[in-house]
Amino acid sequence: MSDWQKILHESVDNLDKLADRFGSDVIDVDALQPAFDNFQMRLTPNVLSTIKENWAWVGQRSNLKVVVHFGIKDSGEIIGLKIVQPSGDPSYDESVLRAVKKSSPLSPPPETYRKDFADVELTFRPRDLGA
Repeated sequence: MSDWQKILHESVDNLDKLADRFGSDVIDVDALQPAFDNFQMRLTPNVLSTIKENWAWVGQRSNLKVVVHFGIKDSGEIIGLKIVQPSGDPSYDESVLRAVKKSSPLSPPPETYRKDFADVELTFRPRDLGA
C-alpha cells in the first residue's frame, strides 16, 4: 500500500485534513481535489457496494471492526484476500471474507487507476450493513 493510500485509510477523508497533517505549503488542496474525488468515487462506492450486496451477518455486536487486504487484477478478479486486523469475532470475520470472495470478479478497474487497485485495504463495521 502506498503512503497516500495509508493516509487515506487512516480516516483522512478530505484533503483539508491531509493539508493539516503535512502542511498547506506541501499539499495543494485545489490542485489535488479532482484526483482525490475521482479515486474516492471509483474505489469506495463501486467496490463497497458490490461487496455489501454479497454480505450477510446476523450477529448482535455493533462495535466490531475487521480490516481486510486484497488486490484487484486487471480482469476484476480479487486476489490475495487476507485479514490484517481481526475483529475478535471469527463469525464476523468469516462473513466479510465470504462477501469479498463472492464479489469476485468485480468490474475491471479503470485502466488509469489499475495500479491503485492492486493493493486495497478496507475496513468493515456492522454499521456498514445498517446494523
